[in-house]
Amino acid sequence: MIKLNGVEIDFGFYPNGELRIGKTAQGALDSAVEKFKRNVNVIRWIYEDDTDLMKLAVVNDYLHHHSEAAIKHLEIPYMPYSRMDRVTGTMPFTLRIVCDFINDMDFEYVKVWEPHSDVCMALLNNVEAFYPTIDLLPEVMKQMGFDKERDFLMFPDAGAQKRYASLTGFKSIVGFKHRDFKTGALTGEMQIVLPPGTMHTHERRVLILDDLCSRGGTFAMAVKALRSYGMGGVSLFTTHCEMSHRQTLDGLLDGYYFTDSMLGYVPDAVMFRRYEHMYSLDTSEWTHGGMPNDVLQHDHPYNPNNSCHICKGITEILKGDIKRREVI
Repeated sequence: MIKLNGVEIDFGFYPNGELRIGKTAQGALDSAVEKFKRNVNVIRWIYEDDTDLMKLAVVNDYLHHHSEAAIKHLEIPYMPYSRMDRVTGTMPFTLRIVCDFINDMDFEYVKVWEPHSDVCMALLNNVEAFYPTIDLLPEVMKQMGFDKERDFLMFPDAGAQKRYASLTGFKSIVGFKHRDFKTGALTGEMQIVLPPGTMHTHERRVLILDDLCSRGGTFAMAVKALRSYGMGGVSLFTTHCEMSHRQTLDGLLDGYYFTDSMLGYVPDAVMFRRYEHMYSLDTSEWTHGGMPNDVLQHDHPYNPNNSCHICKGITEILKGDIKRREVI
């Protein structure tokens, strides 16, 4: 799904699958630019499938030819192909291909929710990371009754531990797993490391944090390892959620919390009733300090002497203070 300045652009398709810019999409594009005249155009790209890449290119081209605003922001709740962040043998470096595609559109600012690794941030130009898992953690802890003095956070692998290094003051457990990168399969059992001096684990709650739940294998292994220490309720919180994990994790978790960053995978009302312990943290109206959504509330013309954080940000961009990153 593509939104321009808060307006969803509803594309059509020809019978052979080609993208069709009909009257509906054309009207939405015109409205998004004419109705919200501003110095910055904001595209919000919620990935559903690869046709979104073409949609993004079309909207970017429209702005290039039909908008007076010189600055373009891109917000990416889920960065597609971020799991393909390394070169293995002769396999294509898929993430780099997508990042190059985005870089060629010359966005002055790109915001990525919960990037899978630092590789994504190194490959994109003018990029900033935002971590909903950290931002929403107090809300999740309140819902599950998490007691900071006795309960544990768990990072299921070294990548998660590094990603959430800013979360200090918690009792933390780290998991170690082995994955065959040729097949993608997990092998063996997960080993976990408890905080030094931990004596009692019986009936303690654990909240597992990670960026993405796909098939659920990592978290099933984590739950098994935690149960071997007598841990009590185990819940999971990821920013990104695919629904292919349901059979793997069915009955293992006391709660699962996630955002709507992957639009096509948010359960409908029927699925909520069938899976009682799954919760979606709806971020459709979410605004966060410094996020591109704030630009939608920019109610005055750009002024380089203005103290508002949006005007300051535009000034930094125009001065070149926000540097382009070199693509590795």
